[in-house]
Amino acid sequence: MIDDPIVEDVYQARQKILDQCNGDLAKWIERLKAAEAQHQNRVVTREAVDEKSHPDRSPHPAGR
Repeated sequence: MIDDPIVEDVYQARQKILDQCNGDLAKWIERLKAAEAQHQNRVVTREAVDEKSHPDRSPHPAGR
């Protein structure tokens, strides 16, 4: 396997967050939702990306 410092940084960040949440994925999700609510201007949706990339197309049907 090739050593990649960026991937290693991501793994370390993931482990740090898991340690802060005591390995509890439900706590991690709560943390993500709180960050999303606090920084709504940073949240990117698929619809927004699609609209910006293809303004002439209609939105994706629900459930896709």
